[in-house]
Amino acid sequence: MKSKLIYSILRIILGTLLLGIGILMGYLARISAEPAQASFALLDEAQILLEDNYLGELPDDLVLQRGMIAGMIDKVEDPFTTFVEPASNELQTDDLSGQFGGIGARLMRDEDGLVFIIPFPGGPAAQANVSENDALVAVDGVRLSASMETDEIVALIRGPIGSSVLLTFQSSEPGSDDIDIEIVRIKTEIPSVSSYLMPGEDRVGIIVLARFSEKSAEEVKRDFLSLLDQGAKGIILDLRGNSGGLLDSAIAISRFFLPGGTILTEKEKGGVERQYKARSPGLGADVPLSVLVNGGTASAAEIVAAALQENNRAQLVGENTFGKGSVQSILALSDGSSLHVTIARWTTPDGFSIDGVGIAPDFEVAPMDGPSDAVLLAGLKIVVDLILVELAGGTT
Repeated sequence: MKSKLIYSILRIILGTLLLGIGILMGYLARISAEPAQASFALLDEAQILLEDNYLGELPDDLVLQRGMIAGMIDKVEDPFTTFVEPASNELQTDDLSGQFGGIGARLMRDEDGLVFIIPFPGGPAAQANVSENDALVAVDGVRLSASMETDEIVALIRGPIGSSVLLTFQSSEPGSDDIDIEIVRIKTEIPSVSSYLMPGEDRVGIIVLARFSEKSAEEVKRDFLSLLDQGAKGIILDLRGNSGGLLDSAIAISRFFLPGGTILTEKEKGGVERQYKARSPGLGADVPLSVLVNGGTASAAEIVAAALQENNRAQLVGENTFGKGSVQSILALSDGSSLHVTIARWTTPDGFSIDGVGIAPDFEVAPMDGPSDAVLLAGLKIVVDLILVELAGGTT
């Protein structure tokens, strides 16, 4: 009898404890949720008032949400922390990857906003007999409108390599039905590098680097070796108008041309510092080199320019660079848009911040109007002089 009483008391105590724990957990959950709910109360209130009172037709909820995100990001007051709409994000992703699935054509719009497809010779669009006289009216059943951005239409046409896209055209012949043409997308490269031997001075090769994509380091190496095979003894690296790209690509290209040394120091949130170095000579470390820069040389391009300049590897020629000393992470959102968020700031090998200041060239040369490229000619003189020094056995 006594044991049964003790057992009953224990059950009551245990039940009471479990009930108390449940109540406490529910209370804590409610408390933790309240700030998140309260933080959006004003936004919900504004949306309700807008829906109840606006005279016209409102955009759909997804468009409104994107507008809210854009407004939130704008209040961060960092020009490089941005919200990127899905279509623009897709095209930027293509640029950084260096390839996309396309139909081998160029898109053109007339004054009325009508869209026309101009096929490249031999490409899928040309093989499918796409006529540049027929206006494109739909892509995979999505009707086009004059208000659609060009990026939106291009993003609709592009897609995974090997997949199909259905293009609907309005025939240029009056009274004719719309024309449906299905085209299989092919791998389309977006080269970030072009190169050539300097006309009249074939001892010097020019490498023009337009952006820093996933393939840029590989492309620089390929063109560098090709120029050497053609007889080049020195290189001009043209970074004019290069607005940046991937940090890893900039580090890899810096290492390619450096004999060693620090490339940059990155300072992350919380004061964490990370230093990137070239620990051994790169394949292009011994070749005479000059670098061309201007006000459009920014971000990753400035990382390379500063690394080569401050490690005494190459002299910069041209104009002061843009001055962007921060690093952004691209964070994907579920609807295909993305946030570009500043996650770190970087300093040059000598510890300087270039934010809003840029990098001063060793030789300031203004571009000339007309056929002569004064900046290129100044960079050429530097490289030719270095070649002559090497031929003379290193004496000056």
